[in-house]
Amino acid sequence: MKPKDKELAEKVIKFFKDSDKAELSFRAHLIHLFNDKDKSIRIMNSLRLDFKLIDKNENGSFRLTDKGHKFTTFAQLEKDSKNTPLTLYNKIRIGLTVVSLGLVFIFGYLNYSLNQDKTDLDNQNNVLISDLARCTDSLNLHKEKALLKMQKTSSDKEQSNSYLDVKND
Repeated sequence: MKPKDKELAEKVIKFFKDSDKAELSFRAHLIHLFNDKDKSIRIMNSLRLDFKLIDKNENGSFRLTDKGHKFTTFAQLEKDSKNTPLTLYNKIRIGLTVVSLGLVFIFGYLNYSLNQDKTDLDNQNNVLISDLARCTDSLNLHKEKALLKMQKTSSDKEQSNSYLDVKND
């Protein structure tokens, strides 16, 4: 809020305090304090929503809240809001937030490290699969050579047997 708006807002609160009525209507009682309609709406909304110094009733009239009755100046209000100690609820909430953030970082790190381990295992698995395929190919080649040798020796034996059969006749 601008300093001029704060001065005008302080006048509105003072008018509420000086009034003998508990509720004041904007059109009947407060309109004479403002020169500009837009400024009046902005200041009243700020007093009601931002600072919670006034409250609006169902019929559209305004009344001071407990905080509004204690209000002296905006400087004092800002000073009081800075000196407010933490409530038990705020302390618990801050503690839970810190614990939650700590757990998020811990589980995030664990997830990352486990994914790295999984990637390493996948790489090792791929290397083992390629080594296994190479060994399988080598074994199959060796088997084929041994089989060809056996076939050759058996065919040589058959030929020599048949040669001997022919010679004995």
